[in-house]
Amino acid sequence: MTKQITFELRRGFTLDDHFVGTFHDARLRGNRLATRMGNVSLYAYNEKLRRWEQLGTFLGHMRLIDQFGDSHVIKNDYSGLVKARKEDEQ
Repeated sequence: MTKQITFELRRGFTLDDHFVGTFHDARLRGNRLATRMGNVSLYAYNEKLRRWEQLGTFLGHMRLIDQFGDSHVIKNDYSGLVKARKEDEQ
């Protein structure tokens, strides 16, 4: 079983999404939100330190800047997203 982590997606000081899931869920949600609304920061709750830590910033269209300032293209397919949308339509 994969470890469930508490995440937040924020734009500036505005909290856009708070959820518990995996890193895969966070990548999909963060990219989807950033593509629609602009840059979104991804935070994860560190239970040992009892604080939120920024993991990176989504730029939209499958691009991510990590906490070290390195730019990445998220290599992922949308198969899970398409399946979720098909279930919503039914």
